[in-house]
Amino acid sequence: MFPVSDTQAYKMLGNGWTVDVIAHILHYAPGITKESLEVLSMYDGMSCGHLALDKLGAHMEEDQAKDQPPEETEPEDVPEPYVIVRIPGGELPDQDTRQQVEIVLVVCVYDPDPGRQGFRDALHIVNTILTHYGTNGIVGRRYEVQYPIKWVTQEEDTHPYYFAGMALKLAAPAIFKEVPET
Repeated sequence: MFPVSDTQAYKMLGNGWTVDVIAHILHYAPGITKESLEVLSMYDGMSCGHLALDKLGAHMEEDQAKDQPPEETEPEDVPEPYVIVRIPGGELPDQDTRQQVEIVLVVCVYDPDPGRQGFRDALHIVNTILTHYGTNGIVGRRYEVQYPIKWVTQEEDTHPYYFAGMALKLAAPAIFKEVPET
């Protein structure tokens, strides 16, 4: 149990996401400074993740040169199915209201079968997510799913990869920085 109120915890969270905090969390990862790391993605918009790794003295493998084509991935090495979660934005409509956070989910499945039915697997994953959020309505015990929940399937032929996407909004607690009045 956290020894402060939920409101105070939200305020602390809003004030606490810094390079030092990220470095503190990452320093518990076994071998983080002993072996070279392959960082697949750390897009956080502010480079805090890379700065934290640098602060720890972690050694990251160099990115491929931009003029070299990326390595081809063999089908047996494809990490699928997978769901990419993006948070493209949000809105705080008013000072005393909940935030509206936009979530985008991208679903990918690999199906080399010439019958080209991989879209069914992608839609099954979408349906599973819809059923979960439609039934529970709460994410992380604090974020309330808002309707409508939207989903789409791909239009282009990308066989043997099949994609679907979902967009939903969550009502999240408002986070305010505590600043003493002067």
